[in-house]
Amino acid sequence: EALGWPETELAWADLLESFTRGRTWEQFGHPEWGPLRLGFPDPARTAAGQAGVLTVLDRDDDDVFSDEELLAALEFAQLVTAYVDDTSSLLRAYAQAGGAATGDPDAAGDDADGAGDGAAGEPAAGDAVAVDSPAAFPVLEHELAAYAARQEPDRPAGSGVELVPVYLQEGVVYADYPFVLLDAPWVSAEKREVAAQFQAYLEGPEGRRAFAEAGYRDPQHSTAGVELLAPRHGFAPEVPAPQRVPSAAGLGEMLRVWPVVTRPNNVLIVLDTSGSMADTVPDTDQTRLELLQGAALEGVAMLNNQTNVGL
Repeated sequence: EALGWPETELAWADLLESFTRGRTWEQFGHPEWGPLRLGFPDPARTAAGQAGVLTVLDRDDDDVFSDEELLAALEFAQLVTAYVDDTSSLLRAYAQAGGAATGDPDAAGDDADGAGDGAAGEPAAGDAVAVDSPAAFPVLEHELAAYAARQEPDRPAGSGVELVPVYLQEGVVYADYPFVLLDAPWVSAEKREVAAQFQAYLEGPEGRRAFAEAGYRDPQHSTAGVELLAPRHGFAPEVPAPQRVPSAAGLGEMLRVWPVVTRPNNVLIVLDTSGSMADTVPDTDQTRLELLQGAALEGVAMLNNQTNVGL
C-alpha cells in the first residue's frame, strides 16, 4: 500500500527502481522499515521460485537473458535476504509472527499456481511484522490461499500475519501438472488400466472437487466454485495478462544462470595508496586515488549480498 497498491499495478522493475543502491522505505514515509527485504524459494525445487526468477531474468519473455536483464537480476538478488528451500518455511514464519513483532512492511510478489495463475503475499494493513522479515516473495497461489484460509475467520492478535496476493506487471506463470502415461516395456496392461482409472477420477466431479478444495483453479483457470480463492482474500477471478509460458530452453538457461548470480563469493580488494595516487588525472579534477575509490565502490555495489569482502 505504501507503493500505491492496489490502485497502482506493481512490477519487479518498480521495486528495483525504488530500492536498489541503498534506497529504503524512508522515501515512502516509513524510515522505520529500513531497506526492502525479499524472500526467495529455490527455483531448482519449486515452481514458485522458477516463476519468480524467470520474471526477473527474462522480462521480455524471449528465452534470452540480455546483459541488461542479468544486471537487473543481480540488483534483484541484492534485495533477497532469505533464501529458502520452498515457500512453506516463509509461510510458517508469517503464521508464527504477530503481536511481538514490530514494524509493518508492505509486500509484493510474483506467483505461479498448480492450475495456472499468479499471486503473491503482502502483509495487510494493521498487521505487525518484524522489520527484518521478507516483505515480498514468490508463492504458489494455492499455497497462499491455504495460508489465508488458516487465518480465518476471526484471527486473534498475534496469531499470524494476514497476507494478500499481488499480481505483478511482468505476468504470471502457469504451474500446470500434466498427466503422462509412460510408454515403456514395464508398463503392463494392468498399470495402464490403473492409470486410466486415476485419470478418469482426476477429470471427473470428485477429482475436480478435490482440486477446488485444495485451492486450485479449474482447467480453464477460473476460480468459480473455489472457495479458497474467494475475492475477499484478494485473488483475481481472471488471471491477469500477460500469461507467461516457460519453454524448456528458458528453464534450462535459468537454472544455469541463477546460481551464478546468487552464489556466495569471497572478494579481496587491494588499493594502491602510494604517493603517485595523489596525482591528478589529466582532464579531470580528481586524483588517481579518488577515481580508484569511485571505481571500487561501483564494483562492490554489483556484488550480491552473500559476498564477503576484505580490504
